[in-house]
Amino acid sequence: MNEMNPRTRIWSLADGLFWLALILSPVQIFTVQTFGFYPSLAVLCAWMLFPFSLASIMRVRREHLGPILLLLCLLIAQAISLLWSNDLQLGIRTLLYECVFVSLFTYATAHPARIASRFEMYIVMFLVLAGAQAVLVILFRLSPALESAFWEQPIARIFINPNTLSEWSGEAKNNVWSVAKSGGFFNNANVGAIFCGVCYWFTRYFSTIKRSVAPRCASYLFVVSVCCSGSKFAIPLLVFFLSASLIVKRARRCSSIHLGTALLCLVALTATDARKDSLPPLAKVDERSFSERIGGTSSIRLEWWKMAGEVIASHPIKGAGFGGWEAYFSTNENPRKVHLSSYPPHNTYLHVWVQSGLMALVPVLVFLFLFLKASLRLWRTCRTALFLAFAAACCFVHSAITNCFFFGEEHIMPLMALSTALLFAGLPLPVERKLRDPSASLGIGPSEG
Repeated sequence: MNEMNPRTRIWSLADGLFWLALILSPVQIFTVQTFGFYPSLAVLCAWMLFPFSLASIMRVRREHLGPILLLLCLLIAQAISLLWSNDLQLGIRTLLYECVFVSLFTYATAHPARIASRFEMYIVMFLVLAGAQAVLVILFRLSPALESAFWEQPIARIFINPNTLSEWSGEAKNNVWSVAKSGGFFNNANVGAIFCGVCYWFTRYFSTIKRSVAPRCASYLFVVSVCCSGSKFAIPLLVFFLSASLIVKRARRCSSIHLGTALLCLVALTATDARKDSLPPLAKVDERSFSERIGGTSSIRLEWWKMAGEVIASHPIKGAGFGGWEAYFSTNENPRKVHLSSYPPHNTYLHVWVQSGLMALVPVLVFLFLFLKASLRLWRTCRTALFLAFAAACCFVHSAITNCFFFGEEHIMPLMALSTALLFAGLPLPVERKLRDPSASLGIGPSEG
């Protein structure tokens, strides 16, 4: 039996780091503190992969090099903005998180054969762990007391960012002890909802390329979990994309089944109120209607965005640097009565512009344009590209009201990087023609035409 040469062993290690970063992303096992935060094992794997990704750039085909160069331009622009930043720790943290997306995206684009060779085995492992997350979201929605009991156990410190746990020891709780939301291991129920929504579309994609019924049935779990999250934005976003898939001729009737499932969950949740006597002592019961809660959240975000525009107007080209938003917010918070001054402006694109100016915003916008162009091009020849496009689009659209684009959300970034790489690079998996949806073999949908 021949031993692997050192070069082969090194690149086998790189393959392992890539798939570990994806597989460990749902559970987020946290380690030691660095730069003021706790990187998970998935993030550490992506950081270790970064040198391999840079070494792989020369292997990327010229027509697929554009998105990678844009990501590197974003990194460089934000690194330059450190020169006029007053919070270097925040800047370094942002760059480190961006490296997660850049390393995974670049490696997948440069090594399509390596990604395809063990794709099925690793994706199944990832979806099993993601499905366990979805089950937690559903259980915690059904029983808020169960969620609060779980978060108070020592084991929660392994899977949940310790910084978040320390914040929630006070009053800043976004899903724990709140009967309107549930988040599983997620720091934020909105992030959990988007993660489950992306997993839904990716599972649909996987079921189609494998022509398997099991993943398609499993995708219902993610639809239900999104609705059980209580996210006021992610739930309508999922329903919107499900409706859009029905309009597209290449979608099958199983999309209407999933849409019906989502609407049924919405009706059930709207008609059911949590029993106050079954809640933990610190439970918060919001007596406002759903429309009133949306209105309150929207008004705060509009005020944040207005303030972001004021910062941009004073530093449109180079930006205010890292910490500039926080400094401006703290001086204007009390007169304008906007709370949560430590929060970003809840719009990734505005946040990038505020911090690093047009130098960083332009690569982001061009990246989005290329994503749309690649999605339309592949969708014309392969129906499975629609599912990948919706998976990435969930993150891009959600980034307009929060921060989960190239940085900040450790659960989402690995799967988002893989989905966009599959679209941009046209890897072997999604370009096969004449693929049939597994529902066709069951007589669920009409033939494509």
